[in-house]
Amino acid sequence: MMQGHSRLTKKRDFREAYKKGTVFKNKYLVIWKLKKENSGKTRIGYSVGKKLGNAVERNRLKRILKEACRRKEKEIKLGYDLIILARGPVKKKNFSEAQEALLDVFTKAECLKK
Repeated sequence: MMQGHSRLTKKRDFREAYKKGTVFKNKYLVIWKLKKENSGKTRIGYSVGKKLGNAVERNRLKRILKEACRRKEKEIKLGYDLIILARGPVKKKNFSEAQEALLDVFTKAECLKK
């Protein structure tokens, strides 16, 4: 992770984003976006449910999502907590298709700098 971005890891942070955040969806991904005042960082959390496969498959999906975010991190606005939830159909997608889905949902959520 570069400056200005870090991982969202604590259960209470996830809970807060789920409860107070705004939801944006497409067929493959769901994003919860929560504005964090006085924060110069954007924290990103990844969630892949057990319905999407065994641990190997879920970890593969998380790695794909993390890499897609890493490639776009210079364009992601600062000062937010984001949770990215993978949905079933994304399992069948390759990296570039998953990255496209992520860009689509980031655009809907207005998470990218102009």
